[in-house]
Formats: sequence, structure tokens, C-alpha cells
Amino acid sequence: MTLEECYDKLHGNYAEAKTRLMNDRLVDKFLRRFPTDPTMQELKSHVESGNIQEQFRAAHTLKGVAANLALSQLQQDASALTEQLRSCTEQADPELLKKVEESYQLAIDTIGQLDS
Repeated sequence: MTLEECYDKLHGNYAEAKTRLMNDRLVDKFLRRFPTDPTMQELKSHVESGNIQEQFRAAHTLKGVAANLALSQLQQDASALTEQLRSCTEQADPELLKKVEESYQLAIDTIGQLDS
């Protein structure tokens, strides 16, 4: 699978990623590092512990990481969760969290297919 095919499959924006990161080598390098980023696990952990401020921080960080890599669907879903959590007065909405988890898993699964 090529980088462009990968971005198509995970509902990302390859052209934007290439513009941000300057070339295919850097897009490939940072995209392959994404599965090791701890932010999604941190988000889940903070949801389990009920720490709303940290839920917001993790959702916001995930949104930024997704934006930097032009993972458009994940960015959109993480942005919706970030905005829901912005006031830090209520726990993460389960439906919004589910969308983030689904977009994240799609990204992880698709990135894992890059060498095939």
C-alpha cells in the first residue's frame, strides 16, 4: 500500500500531510510513529479515572497530532470531543468517544498495512 492509498483508506488528506512535512520520507516516518503515540491510551485512562481536565488535555493533544499528520477523520472526531470537554464540567460523551476510538483504530489498522 502506498502512502496515498493509506491516506485515502483512513480518510486523511495526503496532499496536506505532504505539504506540512515537506516530502514522502517524512510523511512515512511520522505516520509510522503514530501508533506509538501514547495519547489515545492516556485519554482512555483519564476517562476510566474520571479526570475531566486530563480528558480534555488528551483529546486536545490527539486532535493536534491528527492535524499535524492530516488524519482528517480522526482530527474531526477528536475536535468534537475536545469541544464537548472544553468546559471541563462533564465527562467525555460516550458517543463522541466511540467515534474517536473508531477513527483511531482505523488509522492504526491502516498504518499497519503500509508495508503490504
